[in-house]
Amino acid sequence: MKNEQLAEKYWKMVFDCPEIAVDAKPGQFIEVYFENSVKIFPRPFSIANVEGVELHLIYKAIGSQTEEMTTWKEGKVVELLGPLGNTFTTADDTKTHLLVGGGVGLAPMVFMSNGLDGENYKFFCGGRDSNEYFPELKETEKMYISTDDGSQGFHGNVVQNLEKEIGNIDRPAVIYACGPEKMCEALKHFGEKHHLEVQISMETIMACGMGLCQGCAIKSYDENGNDKISLVCKDGPVFKGEEINFG
Repeated sequence: MKNEQLAEKYWKMVFDCPEIAVDAKPGQFIEVYFENSVKIFPRPFSIANVEGVELHLIYKAIGSQTEEMTTWKEGKVVELLGPLGNTFTTADDTKTHLLVGGGVGLAPMVFMSNGLDGENYKFFCGGRDSNEYFPELKETEKMYISTDDGSQGFHGNVVQNLEKEIGNIDRPAVIYACGPEKMCEALKHFGEKHHLEVQISMETIMACGMGLCQGCAIKSYDENGNDKISLVCKDGPVFKGEEINFG
């Protein structure tokens, strides 16, 4: 296990875990178990990349468990469960893949970008300011950075940046996204406005990761538009935009 700081609050952890790495796909997540017996449930993390037998996570130190993770040293043995959940799906006739990530939601989009090698894609990254983590792509012309305060890249949010560029994007195009709920809701409406398919990896509190505890229930719609309840860990985390009821 390796652990390095990427930005002010962002860290990357790399596990030597061939059992999970061999099957992991963009959009899926793992559960990380902690030794603290008071907090009996593990913590979910999106898979940020796979290199051979190595499994990569990108996490933000924002609470007691993630703060504890920043102290983990090389050689530490950690219990993991995964890969869990479904994946983003791509179609052969898609001309442009639009990857949209905000905050820690950038993690699965990094993994997605690595799987699109040779494909036409654009990576839209959003954050509050230049202290956020923005991944480095080999082809920087594919990267579109936006910050709320204008300290790096486009001055505004990631959806506004996408709106600015949409006229230059070849169709058919598909949006793949992960990030804060307001961002994902805005992308759902953006897709409806521009007649684009939207796939969203939902971020929510997940405990067991297998649908047993029912803690990750969200409002959704079935294929007929009727209300229903879905479990992010079992039915997702990736949903079509039209399936999610943000109301």
